[in-house]
Amino acid sequence: MGNISQQFSGIAAKVREGTVPCLTGIGPDAVANCVLAIGHCRLYLEPDGLDVRARPEFIHIMKAGEDLN
Repeated sequence: MGNISQQFSGIAAKVREGTVPCLTGIGPDAVANCVLAIGHCRLYLEPDGLDVRARPEFIHIMKAGEDLN
């Protein structure tokens, strides 16, 4: 998903537009990056009086007939 600053500035842009952003992370490192991006985004939006919340959802991912979870 690129570097963290690209992630949180993209999330912030969606929030400012009134759009609900959606992040997907597959694997522990990707999920950790999503969490960091959300935290940075909250700090980035704070001066504008805006905030974001996260609602984790766990799904099963299949690739080549194998469960990746």
